[in-house]
Amino acid sequence: MLDRLKGLFSGDAATFFSGVKSLFVDLPIKLVSYIGDAFFSLLENALAAFGIESKMVTDIKEFFRELPEKISELFQNIKDFFVITIPEKVQAIKDALTTWFTDIKDKAISIFTQVKDFFVITIPEKVQSIKDSITEWFTGIVEDVKGIFTKVKEFFTVTIPTKVQEIKDSIVTWFTNIKDEVVGLFTKVKDFVMVTIPEKLKEMTDSIVEKVTSIKDKIVEFALAPFNKIKELMQGLLVGVLESVENLPFIGDKAKAIKNKILGIDKWTYIC
Repeated sequence: MLDRLKGLFSGDAATFFSGVKSLFVDLPIKLVSYIGDAFFSLLENALAAFGIESKMVTDIKEFFRELPEKISELFQNIKDFFVITIPEKVQAIKDALTTWFTDIKDKAISIFTQVKDFFVITIPEKVQSIKDSITEWFTGIVEDVKGIFTKVKEFFTVTIPTKVQEIKDSIVTWFTNIKDEVVGLFTKVKDFVMVTIPEKLKEMTDSIVEKVTSIKDKIVEFALAPFNKIKELMQGLLVGVLESVENLPFIGDKAKAIKNKILGIDKWTYIC
């Protein structure tokens, strides 16, 4: 505690705030624990001296003895919720975003690669094929002059239309593939925005609600436990005192009636 108080004057914020927590949070809880433990230990010993064993008094004593540990556990659970649970959910969303953008990048690279291949490979190959056909055609003209008109006819009616059709088919196939890739890309974008992100947000929201509810219930339970225990103890002591005097003249019947009222016993039930 002395070192933590020194932190106030030395400018050490961590030591100072640790000292403030120890002084205004840990110390009051320990004082309540020590006082409650001491009181109910004395009460337990006093009852034992008269040959009375009270499990309720023992339980209350143990409750005050364990109070600092339970409060520390509660604060640790609150800390874990903000330090571990929320960062894990945020990391899950970050991972989903990273995966989605990686997939988008790969698809874009694939589309641009196909475009490049079409202009760099496919079209040059088809042009080269036409050039080769023309070369072969003129070679055939030189080699066989007699078939020149037949070859001219076949070139314009068969060869060129065939090659043009091949280019058309290649272009149609390429644009069809590009269309399918773009449709798939936008479908994934839509699914990510409409499905993946809402699901991750719902998971994080449900986890936060569950944790907050659990922490609230524990705080209420810890806050009410000492009062419930003390109420049970005082009721038990009062009933014991009334039982000890209920056989005395003049006041016995009155004491018995008060005891039965405390215990919730109807006087006619008692008579039966």
